Amino acid sequence: MRILVTNDDGVFAPGIASLAGALAEAGHDVMVVAPLEDQSGSSAATGVQPQGSADALTLEAVELERATGVRAYGVAALPAACVAIALGGALGTPADLVVSGINKGRNVGRLILHSGTVGAALTAAKLGRRALAVSIKSEGGMPIHFTTAAAIAVALIEPLSSMPLDSVLNCNVPNRPLDELRGVRSARLSESDIFHAASLDEGRVRVSVGYRGRSTSPEDDEALSSDGFVTLTAISPPREDPDPAVRALVEQHAALLDASFSRSPAV
Repeated sequence: MRILVTNDDGVFAPGIASLAGALAEAGHDVMVVAPLEDQSGSSAATGVQPQGSADALTLEAVELERATGVRAYGVAALPAACVAIALGGALGTPADLVVSGINKGRNVGRLILHSGTVGAALTAAKLGRRALAVSIKSEGGMPIHFTTAAAIAVALIEPLSSMPLDSVLNCNVPNRPLDELRGVRSARLSESDIFHAASLDEGRVRVSVGYRGRSTSPEDDEALSSDGFVTLTAISPPREDPDPAVRALVEQHAALLDASFSRSPAV
């Protein structure tokens, strides 16, 4: 299978090399297209100018350690733009499936809204591909078991291939050797609050984003991954709210506003 590998930590991050190498060793046709620099927190932003701009993006062929022989490019662009470039055919036959990661640090709960790793996967889905976002817990000073996350990613390719074309799996892996994982669980997104703690300091604003305490639900991705389980959560690119009650309410408000703002066509 042709697989596009990308990330938001940058093309030279160790996680992407481990991922690409493991997928290639499993027999897949792998191409890496990822940002030249760390673009963490970029969500699904592209950074591309409005249609009609003639701006060009710098692209460099690179060599990745632990992924010898894998065609790899670094692009002066955000992760979502890297996906759009590769799936648009600029670098040859587009991939069948996209894998984003391995992100250094978990992407759990509502914080995935801000993740460039997840944003790249959602962009792939919007462009008609199945996609997998893979992240591993990062703890201060401890070695990171990227090979564990890479092995999980390889194992997920076949089941993901049987899902609908715009499917996205968000996978979080505990930072443990493969034989010390407690198992794999389907998990809901944690609802632990996101907070922005802003303070002013001599004309500057300091902002932090994180969790407001650990989730109280034992079945969500934050709790399960903290307890040693690999978590899988199905997410989807932006689409209309499926709740009929919400749609009815919007239609009601639109009708009321239409009566206030509509004008008879000019004769």
